[in-house]
Amino acid sequence: MTDIKITGHIKSFKASFLENKFFFLCLIILTAGMLVGALSVNFLNEEYFQFIKEWFLSFFKFRLTAGFSKVFFNIFLSGMAYFLIVLLSSLGLTGVITLPIVVFFRGFSSCLLSGFLYREYSLTGIAFADLILLPSVISTSFLLIYISAEAVSVSFSFLDILKDVSSRGITVRPLMLKFLRKFLIILLIFIVFSTIEAIFSVSFTHYFSFN
Repeated sequence: MTDIKITGHIKSFKASFLENKFFFLCLIILTAGMLVGALSVNFLNEEYFQFIKEWFLSFFKFRLTAGFSKVFFNIFLSGMAYFLIVLLSSLGLTGVITLPIVVFFRGFSSCLLSGFLYREYSLTGIAFADLILLPSVISTSFLLIYISAEAVSVSFSFLDILKDVSSRGITVRPLMLKFLRKFLIILLIFIVFSTIEAIFSVSFTHYFSFN
């Protein structure tokens, strides 16, 4: 009886994994990008390190002095760049290559910045990253890997066109419509996340000081 239950759990897990294989793949790629980004901080030469420092100080100054609306649109447009790339990449077979790169770069860049803050500003950098940056990074990254997984599925469906001309549109069209509906929902959720990050940024950034 125990063996039957274990076998049933294994089959259930396998079915769940196969159903969401693209999501798990994007999650693995994002995690790999985060690990590479965090570790690469220790290997940056002085030139790149100073570039990141200057960029962060300008970023911090903007968050410190800009009003809520400017901060919100800056956050929204920065994140929207990723989602637009995902949307465009889903419109063809090239998305199979470009989407993993986008997800990896998202993980790499976010953890590279966090690693820089930990290394350069110690406890102040840790506090700023944990309070201002990480909540938004985690929530937006989750949205990104979810919609990227859907986009990869749509992108793979274009293989049907290459395999069989008669199947043109039969597989792709319904998947694309379903994807666009999910994309709009993700976009609305992202607007909410951007609003929350802007509120946190305007409310708490002035408590930090970076020299």
